[in-house]
Amino acid sequence: MDFARLLSRFAETESRSLETSNLDRVRHNVYTPEGKKALALFEKAVGLMKARSARDPGDPLGWAYQAGIHGIWNLDYENPQLFSGQESSGQQFVDFAVENGFDTRKNILNGNTVLNNCTHFAWIWNGGDRSIAQKVTINDASPANFMAWHRLYLQYFEEIVRENLRLSDDPDSETWALPYWAYLNKDQGVMPELLRDPESSLYTAYRNPELNKGTTINEIDVPDWMTAPSEWSEMALSGLGETGYLAMGGKIENVPHNQFHILAGTDGNLFRGDGLMLPTGAAAFDPVFWIHHSFIDKIWSAYNKTDNASYAFEYEFDQNPWNYSFLLPSRDGSLRKDVVSSWGDNSRNVISKIYNPDYSYDYFGTLSNPVDDPGPNKVLSILQSPAFRPTVSEISWNKSAEAVSGVLGNGDEISFYQSVVPLLIDGKQLTYGAYRGFAGKDAMFNVVANVNLMLPTSPAYGRFFVTTKTLAADLDFMSTVLEPRNGAGLFVQDMPMGSMPMARSIVLDFGYESYALFGNDVAADEEIVLVMASNSADATIQAMSLGLNQNLNKAEAGDSDFDAAAYFAQFPELLLNPEATRDPEAYYNTYDKPRGIVAPEVNFRAAALGMAYLAENPVLIQQLGSSSPYAAVAHYLDQGLAQGLSLGDAALRSSQNYFRRGGESDAVILDLTLLPDSGQTVVDVLTGREAALDSTLGFYRVVDDLGTVVVDGVSYSTDHSSYAQMATSAANRFDPLTGFSANQKRAERKSGIELDQSLGKLAPFAAVDDQLFFTFAQASSDGLNHFRALAPNVLGFEDIYGGGDTDFDDTLAAFRFASQAVA
Repeated sequence: MDFARLLSRFAETESRSLETSNLDRVRHNVYTPEGKKALALFEKAVGLMKARSARDPGDPLGWAYQAGIHGIWNLDYENPQLFSGQESSGQQFVDFAVENGFDTRKNILNGNTVLNNCTHFAWIWNGGDRSIAQKVTINDASPANFMAWHRLYLQYFEEIVRENLRLSDDPDSETWALPYWAYLNKDQGVMPELLRDPESSLYTAYRNPELNKGTTINEIDVPDWMTAPSEWSEMALSGLGETGYLAMGGKIENVPHNQFHILAGTDGNLFRGDGLMLPTGAAAFDPVFWIHHSFIDKIWSAYNKTDNASYAFEYEFDQNPWNYSFLLPSRDGSLRKDVVSSWGDNSRNVISKIYNPDYSYDYFGTLSNPVDDPGPNKVLSILQSPAFRPTVSEISWNKSAEAVSGVLGNGDEISFYQSVVPLLIDGKQLTYGAYRGFAGKDAMFNVVANVNLMLPTSPAYGRFFVTTKTLAADLDFMSTVLEPRNGAGLFVQDMPMGSMPMARSIVLDFGYESYALFGNDVAADEEIVLVMASNSADATIQAMSLGLNQNLNKAEAGDSDFDAAAYFAQFPELLLNPEATRDPEAYYNTYDKPRGIVAPEVNFRAAALGMAYLAENPVLIQQLGSSSPYAAVAHYLDQGLAQGLSLGDAALRSSQNYFRRGGESDAVILDLTLLPDSGQTVVDVLTGREAALDSTLGFYRVVDDLGTVVVDGVSYSTDHSSYAQMATSAANRFDPLTGFSANQKRAERKSGIELDQSLGKLAPFAAVDDQLFFTFAQASSDGLNHFRALAPNVLGFEDIYGGGDTDFDDTLAAFRFASQAVA
């Protein structure tokens, strides 16, 4: 299976969604006959669940317990007490939960509980003053986990509802699914009657009275600081247009999700005037929460059918550990705790669950969910993994934060510490005009920053966002951004664990508008910067890398098509060249192809990913029955994703890369001087193949980046007539890394090869029939480099004299390095 056939394999209309859904359980619009029936069954089940909770608040099948998974609060409506970071401590939550029989104190203190796991309750688990555990470091864990956690919360809740219906002998219990309220449709803005009926179990008086009266959401007055409901649809469409999961989720969470919560809870007359939907801890106690979140989830399903859709990836969940634990009823009447992932220990299982939901939706034709796109090709979507997000800039920064204080126009005082880091490309300050030329709205790329910082051991936080240098110095602008209600940027808080400052790493996707605040009148030559605002002068940014995320579906990539993101990573200065950013491939063909520069191609990513998948799951080598990396990618999309197997992309993204380009050429060098100083390093090598010719890979010693070899005290440069003979001679060849092939029509694995720094630098070669090919162009008889590093520690070889099709997938080798302590 070559790359073209892999793309074609997933180009069929029925597969043009990132999800594989259960068609036997369908979520219906509440305005349809099927949706009305589902809502009536929901009303019945909620009545049963509320009765259970009245008898025993700690009954896991009861309403109070299931709402408490989202956030527990005092169930006494006469004296309600919220558990929130501003008003209480984690210990209050523990005491309340134990007293009401929700869980044991030990389980909660260890974070081994299903309670309070909505991502807005990170403060309980992040080790701060009011928390009870040390599980996470990001104070608001929602950018990665918000959409995913709520999807699974609803799915497990549906099973709890079905269990209540089963116990009542309802004939529709097996196929029931939550309905959804598509309130963005102009003719469906009135809350369903069953939620407005005071005799219904779905009714609550602690809700916006206008909703209960049947006022359409577009006619409800909202505060000036809130987004008007009439604007929600357009803003939801903007979220659906994002090219990254984090950016999409962030926008949909803000609008319509957050805005509906505010609207539904306004004037609810319970918490100083607010209703159940407004405070996070109380939201799930209002039945409208469930049909609202079913709609939010439907928007995500609609996104997964658009041609700009991108997967969520293991690495994103690894970097944002969260608890995915829920209750699952058994047919014998018992319940068990189903741990999908405990604080980031099984991100692959989260990925499997969210893309194989136990339900489907009736249609995707609502105002907010267009269906006229052809849909994404799963292959191109999965190739947008962070593992292939090329870095275009590395910025070092370790300056102390500057104290900022002053008086605002309204007379209020403000003070904080601020670090302002200039964004650089090729050492030059990035301007707004240049940035808009290749990134942002309607542009080719999203810019994604990985920021390394240090926070002191005393409680400290930092808020991060991108803006202009001028706005960063504007006190009024900064005060607006830092206003808690605004919530712009990403909020990070420390975990006091000792006397040493703690390192943190955060990811900012500038495609998410709350991370990039530019305003409407920014001049093209205005410099843009990363801002960290902190409560501590000791909070410092140490370094930052800028990467490009390109939507490959939008680029309509075909067989071995041009990879513009990788091209700019190779020549980052071109990002400041408007001619290059307007049409990268045309620029390459005009200027760099005549120079002999090999074009980066999209299939490089697929070949590397297939090898990473097999390296992560070597048991598949025998099962797959093919040496092709593209067959491995197809296996993951067909079976591995549903089985919860790791794609291997997280390991690619986080691993130290020991392959690099030579300093004076495009040659690939395995630089073992980069190995750890202490201990022992072993490597496993997996070899794959996508070629008709038999080839064997090996490595030989070189003394510099130019490829010079020394044999018996004599130096041979790459243009020497005896170079090939001497480089691969027994005296210079590195036999432990020689002899790799995949000539038996399946991938092969060689394990436990011991390496250390003293081995220096190695270069690859390949034997094809009676020909030798090298990574140093002068050494190859056709004057070409036949090797390319396709990803960290993944090597690709081109086996045809003269360069062939330059897809570098004829033979591939994936290296997995592991350090071992010496006893």
